[in-house]
Amino acid sequence: MAYSPTPIHDVPDHRAPSRWLPLWQAALIGLTGLMLLIKIYTGTLPLYVHTRYTPLILGTGVTLLLLALLQSWFTLRSPEGVHIHGHEHGATSWRSVAMLALLVPIVLGLFVPSRALGSAAIDTRGFGTSGTGIRTVQSVAGESALIGIPDPTQWTMLDWVNALLYQPDNPRLQGQPIEQTGFVWRRGEMEQSQFILSRFVLSCCTADSLAIGLPVVWPEASALQSDGWVRVRGTVGLANVMGHQEAVILAEEVVPIEQPAEPYLYP
Repeated sequence: MAYSPTPIHDVPDHRAPSRWLPLWQAALIGLTGLMLLIKIYTGTLPLYVHTRYTPLILGTGVTLLLLALLQSWFTLRSPEGVHIHGHEHGATSWRSVAMLALLVPIVLGLFVPSRALGSAAIDTRGFGTSGTGIRTVQSVAGESALIGIPDPTQWTMLDWVNALLYQPDNPRLQGQPIEQTGFVWRRGEMEQSQFILSRFVLSCCTADSLAIGLPVVWPEASALQSDGWVRVRGTVGLANVMGHQEAVILAEEVVPIEQPAEPYLYP
């Protein structure tokens, strides 16, 4: 009796070639880099982080794009793609969901218009009652005759807040001319002729921002829109603001302006 070998059937391969997962990862990496570069190109990056980080973020964006291209090239160059074993399909599904979730902030970053922090952020976080430095305070409050007042026309709002916080009625500052820019913010109980000329100070990014400002007295203050940017010119004086005697800007001129390209102050 002739021997008849048992036919050997092909064993099904539970591995399914798949390139979509690494390509999807490459797409997320590339879109993240593209988003960073778009923020730099459109000039909206300073609405999120300190300008000193722009070179670092530029390098990060370029690096991410290169990594995405390399991963895509190696994946497409592989003749068999990436094999996924049957018992790994569950984990792959979860990775797919996770990557879809990562797509959400990228889409928001690419398509939601960028906006600087404003009144809503102050209402949520509160208003800073101090600056972030004492350089101006030391130079103004010093009693030594050798210490003079630096040219106040060169001061930022942060300098003025620092100087006036500790001694609002400082005679060396009362009557000084002042010209500053900022956005309009109002406390609920302020008089109609008053508003706060406000700015945000950034040390790193908007997460660590601090709102500062100077009260302004101007007869037509009620006509100004909240969050509208203005240039205020006047002199430093004293006025009653919500029951407290505070240093204020006695405005002689308030002019609406466009929001600056860099709306934040840096200590």
